[in-house]
Amino acid sequence: LGLARLVSSAAQDTPTPEGPPPTDTPIPPTSTPAGPPPTATPIPPSPTPTDTPVPPVNWRVIGTRQLTPCENGFGHTLFINVVDLGGNGIPGVPLLVEWGGGSEIIYTGAKPDKGPGWAEYPMYGGYTVRVYNDTSDVTPELSTHLPESQRCEETNDNVANCYGHYSYEVIFQRTY
Repeated sequence: LGLARLVSSAAQDTPTPEGPPPTDTPIPPTSTPAGPPPTATPIPPSPTPTDTPVPPVNWRVIGTRQLTPCENGFGHTLFINVVDLGGNGIPGVPLLVEWGGGSEIIYTGAKPDKGPGWAEYPMYGGYTVRVYNDTSDVTPELSTHLPESQRCEETNDNVANCYGHYSYEVIFQRTY
C-alpha cells in the first residue's frame, strides 16, 4: 500500500505535457503574411456590335441658290443637277417638281450639253423639287414671284432678275 501511494503521488506531481512532442523540424505558418491583396487582371469589355448608320434619305439637297442677275438675264428656270458621292452626274433620275395645285415628273440627262445629271424646268410661280419614288430631301419653295428687281451691271439690264423672272440651281447628291 505504501508503494502504491508513492507511485500514485508521483503521478500526480508530474505534469502531463500538452500538444505534440517537440521536434527539430519547423512547422510552416498557417496564415498568409500581411500585405496588399492580389489584384485581378482587368478584362477589357467586349465591343458592342453596331449597325452601319443608314442615312435618313437616299438623296440630299447639297446646294440651292438663286442665280445672280447676270447669270439669269431675265430667265425663269429651275436648273437641277443630280450627282453621286463623287460629284459625277447621274442620268435617268426621276424628279418630282411640285407647285400649288400640280406636279410633273422630269428626268435628268435631258440636257447633255450641260452634263448627264442635269434637268431643267420652266418656272411660273413657286416650286419644290425632290427625287421621285425614293427617300429624298425636298427643296424649300423656290419662287419667281419676288418683288425686288436686280440689275446686271455687265449688260446694263435693270430687270435681269425681277418679278416673274428668277432662276435657281439645285444640286441633289446620292448618299450611298
